[in-house]
Amino acid sequence: MKRWVWVFVSILLLTGCNNVDDTQEELLSYLNGPYDEFLIMYEEVELIYDEYDERGANGEDEEVLEIIREELIPQFELMHDHLTDQQFESEEIEQLNDLLIEETSYNLQAVEVDEDAFSSVIESGEDAEQLFDERDELYMQADEVLAEFEQYLDDLLDTYEIEA
Repeated sequence: MKRWVWVFVSILLLTGCNNVDDTQEELLSYLNGPYDEFLIMYEEVELIYDEYDERGANGEDEEVLEIIREELIPQFELMHDHLTDQQFESEEIEQLNDLLIEETSYNLQAVEVDEDAFSSVIESGEDAEQLFDERDELYMQADEVLAEFEQYLDDLLDTYEIEA
């Protein structure tokens, strides 16, 4: 999640050249519009995870489950919907956005598995280690896609001569 901070700072420093083509303009528009809005939503996720971690560290499984159901899942769904609602002229910008959709989908799946794991622990007292491992794998996949996104974003910034 800390990688988002670097990306967010990069976007704040973006500047464009006088002669920009359509894709460059669309990239700047995406970064300063839909992507910036996405980052604001992601900051909310980080705050929710702070509460999740605190409750989890205190062994408050019921409260963690409530956070998952009432805050994390709806927030990831909101982020996913925000990204899927976007329309692009440029295939490159669409591919960039698709990477974020994929990353967000993995995070949403991970949280849904987390919900199953905590439900299992609370309702039946069963060990949910397999579910927690599955959740962790989904988070790792999300991180891999995020790294792809960051690399592709860097490539596009270089290609369209946008300084970060």
